Amino acid sequence: MIKSVVKGAFVFALLSLMSGTLCFGQATIVTEQAAAPLALEATPIVSMPIRASDLYAVGGGATLAARFGPIAQRFRLGPELGYTRQPLVDGAGFLTIVSLGADASRDFRLVPRLFLMPSVQAGYFLGVLDSGTKGRDFYFGGALTLDYALSRSFALGLDGGYRDYNGLYQTFELGLGATLRLGSSGGESQASDERSRSPEPAVPKPELLKAAEPVKAQSSAAGLELSDASFDPVFPVLFKYYDDHPIGKVTIKNGTSAAIQNVKVSFYVNQYMDNSKLCATIPSIDSGGASTVALLALFNDKLLSISEGTKVSAKVSVEYAATSRETTGTVRIYDRNASMWDDNRKAAAFVTSKDPTVLRFAKNVLSMVKDKGSRAVNPNLLTAMAMHEATLLYGLTYVTDPSNSYAATLESKTAVDFLQFPRQTLDYKGGNCSALSILYSALLESVGVETAFITVPGHIFMAVSLGIAPDQARKDFASPDDLILTKDRAWLPIETTERSAGFIQAWQDAAKEWRENLAKQQADLYPVHEAWALYEPVGFSSDMGNIALPNSDKVVGAYLEELVRYIDSEIYPQVAKLQAVIRSSNNSPSSLNKLGVLYARYGLADRAELQFKAALKEGAYAPALVNLGHLEYLRQKFSAALDYYDQAQKAAPNSPSVLLAVARANHALENYGVAKVAYDKLKTQDAALAQQFAYLGLKGDESTRAADIAGVNDVVVWGE
Repeated sequence: MIKSVVKGAFVFALLSLMSGTLCFGQATIVTEQAAAPLALEATPIVSMPIRASDLYAVGGGATLAARFGPIAQRFRLGPELGYTRQPLVDGAGFLTIVSLGADASRDFRLVPRLFLMPSVQAGYFLGVLDSGTKGRDFYFGGALTLDYALSRSFALGLDGGYRDYNGLYQTFELGLGATLRLGSSGGESQASDERSRSPEPAVPKPELLKAAEPVKAQSSAAGLELSDASFDPVFPVLFKYYDDHPIGKVTIKNGTSAAIQNVKVSFYVNQYMDNSKLCATIPSIDSGGASTVALLALFNDKLLSISEGTKVSAKVSVEYAATSRETTGTVRIYDRNASMWDDNRKAAAFVTSKDPTVLRFAKNVLSMVKDKGSRAVNPNLLTAMAMHEATLLYGLTYVTDPSNSYAATLESKTAVDFLQFPRQTLDYKGGNCSALSILYSALLESVGVETAFITVPGHIFMAVSLGIAPDQARKDFASPDDLILTKDRAWLPIETTERSAGFIQAWQDAAKEWRENLAKQQADLYPVHEAWALYEPVGFSSDMGNIALPNSDKVVGAYLEELVRYIDSEIYPQVAKLQAVIRSSNNSPSSLNKLGVLYARYGLADRAELQFKAALKEGAYAPALVNLGHLEYLRQKFSAALDYYDQAQKAAPNSPSVLLAVARANHALENYGVAKVAYDKLKTQDAALAQQFAYLGLKGDESTRAADIAGVNDVVVWGE
């Protein structure tokens, strides 16, 4: 609208200059005749953008014009030199414009000594960014100047004008200038005197000059046309993706009479790109031929500061044979939380596992439960269990917005959804199914546990990699049907929206959802690491405050309670079988000890101790004695452990497990001589077992380092 109005005013002013009349109310002012002088005008200006104002701030500069013509007729024509320095809105630098063109103007007297001068300008400009990026094209403009003649040769003027830098931006300019008239003749002096004394006499209307044909704004790359330029919306979370995936396209047409070679096409968005991105180099375009180029963009992370969608100006540049041409357009940029579900893998870009807040939460939870689990339980399962219980105690809730839910946006693959970063979900203490799944994945990925997204109609949840092959999972788990077994890996599904029960319930709910939808061929699994290969995670940062971690004792308590519940369900078939054997064998020490070992291997020390002591009711049974010693050893009560080991050695002096236990307890008590005797005897009874615990042949710090390297500090050889 503004541009159309200004163009209309430009044409009107030009016609007025040519005709020599300008109407103010009912009065028509005409000019007088005199000799021809030279007028020099210098005008400092303030430049205020009225298009692309979201890219450029108020700047300044100056113009210098030399005008020739008969002063009485008041029509002048001459060259104009301009300089403008326009700061960028984001403070990243300046756009400097140097222009050279022609200026046409005419004076109209309002009252003695006060004149109104409309003028038009057109010419060529060169624009340079501080980064070194250059552009050049034609410009045009118009202005009105209110001049006050202080003397016959000197005047001050207030200027207001408009200038269009052909697609780059448009600006309103305001300036205070000075005009010096040189070479005035007596006729001019007389005319100047008359200006201040009487109205101008009427003169015949001069013949209008024939207007020149309009000049098309084009670069020196004449004959090369850029057409059909189009740009897709930009999603900030995918800013790395656009480096090698198209953001739009443009068609390059060769309108010259010969083929052109080595055509380079670049794309640039001010503020959000550090440099232009070279999208393609076309070896040759035949005369009359065309080539469509996919546009790429290497954005910077400033995109992630956009919390509300915006529009920016984008520029496509074409260069060949030392010539160039440009075209501009508008690109819509969505906010940093925006995404679409046309590809479910895009959610992986929000899994910011290296976010400091995510790392702090996850690693602290892992430290809380360290050494509190069972070596018989899959370590990735234990980590997932601890993280689930910690988020429950943290107060994380499931919250859904019907107008912005996963199910609602999934119905339209082009609908834009609001996805939360893990840091935001922790801060809000809640989110929908996508927000909770993204957070769970980020927490687990941050401590080295791989994850995947699971999608079923209208819903998304996640899975944890157990780090084992499907065949091993079938051996290790009592109910492998509750797992997702792919070609090379076993996954444990988790319903992240289950916020009222513990980990096992969340696991069972997710397993049921997976089985039901898989049977209908409506379930998909997307490993996050594979999705990251296409949609890399971003470095999201915010000014949100620190979050308060859940209480450590409560986390450990909830974790152990859930762990015992899991172990009970997992070993129940084995327990039932051993209890039947115990009844049929009339409580034989061997069967009681086996049940105790089963409990001990799963970390159920109290239950194990009851079974071992029951096995001793009929006398000294070496396996039960050594196992009771192991329970004390794991509690780091080495003297109490040694008492049981000594009793076991009396009952079975040559048992490898007993000899190993005696050597370890004495070594821990720094009874190195006794430990050596037991260890040397172990070498003769079981050389392989002795080699596994080779640290027993060393002393002090050297033995400690050797045990750490061998990873045998927590290894227990249960007596069976």
